[in-house]
Amino acid sequence: MIKEIEEADTVYIVDLNMLEVVEKLPQRVIFIDQHIQKRIIKPNIKQVNPIISGKRVSLSYVGCFASLLNVELYLSTLGQWEI
Repeated sequence: MIKEIEEADTVYIVDLNMLEVVEKLPQRVIFIDQHIQKRIIKPNIKQVNPIISGKRVSLSYVGCFASLLNVELYLSTLGQWEI
């Protein structure tokens, strides 16, 4: 795992259908996505996915929600990492 993720108190996963990875993280996780996937029921994970509730949304929904959380800086930085 990436050192910065291991040391983080909270991890943001946005628009990445990485369910298996998210479920294994021990930290507090904010998981924002619009892909078809199962609901994660773990106390450390906040999963925001309207598709699970049967709603239809576009990718702009994910970007809008992420901006409300002020995670733009994290997202642009995350895109620079090689995983």
